[in-house]
Amino acid sequence: MKTKSAFILVLALVMLSCKKETSTPWEMHGPLEVSSNGHYIQHSDGTPFLWIGGTAWGMFTRGSREDVQLYLDNRKAKGINVIQAVVHWPVDAHGNGRPSGLTSGIGIKNPVNVYGHRPFNGGASNPDPTSPMIVSGGSPDDPNDYWDHADFIVRELKKRGMYLALVTVWAPSFIDGEGEGKEIVYDTPAKAQIFGEFLGSRYKNEPNIIWIVTGHTDPDNYNKNIETRPIHRAMAEGIVKGVTGQTVAWNQKHDAWDQVLMTGHPAGSRSISYFFGSDDVWLDINMTQTGQQTNTLHLPYELTVSDYNNTNPVRPAVNGEGAYEGWAYWSEESLAFKSPLLARRTFYHTFFACGAGYTYGHEESCAKGCYDGIWGFCGINNDGSWKKLLDSPAAGDLSHLRQLLDENEWWKWQRSQVSIIDGGSAGATLKAAVKSADNGRMLVYYPEMNSATIRNDLGRSAIATWFDPTNGNTSTAGNFNKGESRALTPPDGWEDAVLILK
Repeated sequence: MKTKSAFILVLALVMLSCKKETSTPWEMHGPLEVSSNGHYIQHSDGTPFLWIGGTAWGMFTRGSREDVQLYLDNRKAKGINVIQAVVHWPVDAHGNGRPSGLTSGIGIKNPVNVYGHRPFNGGASNPDPTSPMIVSGGSPDDPNDYWDHADFIVRELKKRGMYLALVTVWAPSFIDGEGEGKEIVYDTPAKAQIFGEFLGSRYKNEPNIIWIVTGHTDPDNYNKNIETRPIHRAMAEGIVKGVTGQTVAWNQKHDAWDQVLMTGHPAGSRSISYFFGSDDVWLDINMTQTGQQTNTLHLPYELTVSDYNNTNPVRPAVNGEGAYEGWAYWSEESLAFKSPLLARRTFYHTFFACGAGYTYGHEESCAKGCYDGIWGFCGINNDGSWKKLLDSPAAGDLSHLRQLLDENEWWKWQRSQVSIIDGGSAGATLKAAVKSADNGRMLVYYPEMNSATIRNDLGRSAIATWFDPTNGNTSTAGNFNKGESRALTPPDGWEDAVLILK
């Protein structure tokens, strides 16, 4: 009996251990919410949530089941825990924002997915967003309508413990009227509210949804004929009604809003806080898109600082679309591709400005005559060559970023530029310093390899270490006395570096 009891005890412990290893973040720590200080996202038990995202804008439309599984497995292995995707992705997302070589399919707003199913009733170019095309009898594994496949994607993310930042609508094509095919699909708040309620009701029991109420929106510039903010706000109202069953207004303080986590994705070089303010109770997170041009590479730091300092109200700052790795610029100012270093600078600058999250992307395109890449499905080109992009250098560097942030308690960081006495540079090559609120550690990001004079502001002596963002390796940098200033240059052969004092 004693031997049998011991065996049962060991078996129970093994089963408990396996359960813990396979538990999802929401099972272990509860749903997501905004922290009490407003500057980061956390679980309901107080565990900080680090948003490391990947863009797969067209995944719902262009990704097969096998594509989705391959992509998610790869991204999870790299430390990515949030995938940003548009629930219905048009053939052409920006109309006349494309190079002249790409003309086919412009204006198709209700395209079929890879299984031949459209999201809405209506024709290819005139979808009815109040009438999703639902055909009974299908399943996520054997879909007979568009939404069966959408359910498959949500399920696969959930199985992997990953979050879906679900973009409900791509505003340039459906609301703001940018580019060709300018007809507005969501031309009234009522249409947006109905579709939002459909989505909220369908996914109300899914614990891994973060709602991005609008994608790439610019209410001030894209469509000056109508005020589009009420349409976006109605989408949020519809979602919360679908999730909670309660009818609440976008500016009404209500417990129902606590059951959803919402943000919006703005057009380039802006924050969603430019367009929606303190009255927008639905908005939980300030998301930026910091842009793709050479003259916007300073914005990851500057826009994140601006949102962090915005106290009306305080919201977490997430860079939802930074400089893509491998990007060939739209404009003729440069035909050079974004290097891993330039992509890496954008996510390090975001976090060293005390951001709460960053979403990575990759773009492989020709500057003239063709245009594929991330607009299709995180680098999925029609010929399948996207698979080689999944292991691009900066994508692999995300795991080292997560290592650095977690080990150094990123949620406690405060900016400390005063600790850089000389050589701090500016703009895209700004050296950025942070210090823990409890003085536990200080870090300085070097985006290039020249010297800077750093002062130990921890109030005590400290040991200094170099961290290599390309591989996670470390190198000793010596000891620092309390208040000591010293000129330091990263190790030879590195591209960028982080100095850690603790």
